[in-house]
Amino acid sequence: ESNMNLFIDTILASRKGQIWSFDVVNEAMADNGEDMDADGVRRSRFGSPLIEYTAMGQDYIGKAFVRARQANPNVKLILNDYGCEQDNFDKSNRFYNLVSKLLNQGVPIDGVGFQMHVSSVGNGPDYESIARNFRRFRNLGV
Repeated sequence: ESNMNLFIDTILASRKGQIWSFDVVNEAMADNGEDMDADGVRRSRFGSPLIEYTAMGQDYIGKAFVRARQANPNVKLILNDYGCEQDNFDKSNRFYNLVSKLLNQGVPIDGVGFQMHVSSVGNGPDYESIARNFRRFRNLGV
């Protein structure tokens, strides 16, 4: 936890007044078939345990956001992931449920990022599904 706090403090202190948003946690959600906890949070990546998850469990996400808010109260704090842009897909539902859970716990998440790894090959993205999904996250306040 102390290494995570040092990283957050260092980044936000060195960029104070220069940035308006910060991706506090990136790609926390596991893809189907990957090592995940009951909420779908990634426990390992490319066969190696995630240090943060090993040390703190899923709590590392909330702790990182709290620390980032303390380090710079003016920066918008973002939880970012990929493959979560369309509604009613397993990963997007797990992402939505995690964000909702964290917000209910008082974790200061200001927004979510959708990396939008979509392709125009074939039928392309389902724009209505993406819009519905964005609306449900907006209704959470992020």
